[in-house]
Amino acid sequence: MDNFNEISRYNNNPIIEFAGFKLYLDDLLILGILLFLYEEGVKDNLLFLFLFFLLLTSWTLGTFP
Repeated sequence: MDNFNEISRYNNNPIIEFAGFKLYLDDLLILGILLFLYEEGVKDNLLFLFLFFLLLTSWTLGTFP
């Protein structure tokens, strides 16, 4: 359980910060998955929508604790 607390996003600094957005590791993973799926030509619009909303909530929860 201690290892989980050490790698928790709320205990770490953001990996990338630009234009007021703080990007943590999970945000970068979601962006990477979105980019990979787009490049592979996946046609599942609902999957893209869910991943986008997950990214959006991740940003709002990270910005406004």
